[in-house]
Amino acid sequence: MRSLEEREKQRDKERDGEIEAARLEYGRLETRLRKSLADVEKRERQLKNDEHALHTTYNQKGSELELQRDLMKQETRVIVNVEKVKTAAAHERVVIAERKAAAAEQRCEDAEETYEQLRKKKKRTRAKNCYQMNLAL
Repeated sequence: MRSLEEREKQRDKERDGEIEAARLEYGRLETRLRKSLADVEKRERQLKNDEHALHTTYNQKGSELELQRDLMKQETRVIVNVEKVKTAAAHERVVIAERKAAAAEQRCEDAEETYEQLRKKKKRTRAKNCYQMNLAL
């Protein structure tokens, strides 16, 4: 019986050793698992932070591009309006120049007509004077 008891004690000791080894292995695996879980959670937080930063940057870039587009549209409108004003002013100058040219042409024609009339009158007067001189002779 004693040997039975000793065997039983021996088995209990072995079992306790196996249990202790299993408990130690379980503790080591649990520690490793907790560390891995902490690393995963850390990576997940970093990924969320990176994603948030990327989303924020994307929104800022979008806002900047929209603002730039609006400014360019406004600038283009201003340039177009300035060019329209310049074009209208140029057309007005052309119309004024055409009117002045027409008025100058008319004055020139009037002056030529007046000159022609004076020349004819002078010619008639000269002819009349010659005629009277011939008669007087």
